[in-house]
Amino acid sequence: FAVDEQNEKGGLFGKKIEYIAEDSEWKADVANRKARKLIMEDQVDILASAGASAVSIALNKVATSYKKLFILYGANADDLMGREFSRYAFRVAQNSHNIYTALALSMANKPYRRFYVMTPDNVVGYSFSKTFKEQIKAHVPDAKIVGEDNPPLFSVKDFGPYITKIIAAKADAVTLGLFGPDLINMIKQSRAMGLKVPFPFLTHIAEPYPMNELKDDGVGLY
Repeated sequence: FAVDEQNEKGGLFGKKIEYIAEDSEWKADVANRKARKLIMEDQVDILASAGASAVSIALNKVATSYKKLFILYGANADDLMGREFSRYAFRVAQNSHNIYTALALSMANKPYRRFYVMTPDNVVGYSFSKTFKEQIKAHVPDAKIVGEDNPPLFSVKDFGPYITKIIAAKADAVTLGLFGPDLINMIKQSRAMGLKVPFPFLTHIAEPYPMNELKDDGVGLY
């Protein structure tokens, strides 16, 4: 839509914008291969990606090696503008520190003090977890992390064993760094197993798609 709109105004610097899409399959090696193809064969000037962070790190390296611009508009890992910083990369989305610091701050005037942390077993998941654990201690000094898990991304269908651990830990709230089908399945199964609305989940995802899927189960998401 944005490309069409801009091209109707004359494009960019008098040139028509061409949009070419490739599927990274959420795999860094696939992203690396396809990014090189886009640059070498399709002659692109700019690479862009919404995520995941591991994919964006791979694309960042390719863009830098070819001195091409890289715009990331969804990947959140702090490393992308930290350890993996490149002068060719520009992030136009929040990072882990922005999001999970805000969530920690939002808990300062809430009664929750026992937090269970669940984030995916990948670079952004550990970034989410690190930030939240640091920031909840800074802004809610009497908060306690009562458990932590890092399930593999998009591989778990039955979150029952994780939910059982959350219930056993007597958590007041769950910091949930999952997204996509993992987020939806985890919350639906949690509601069914006794973490009823409005038991709180702290999440960086409250977008229309998962909220439409969750319906009333989504009440209690921060």
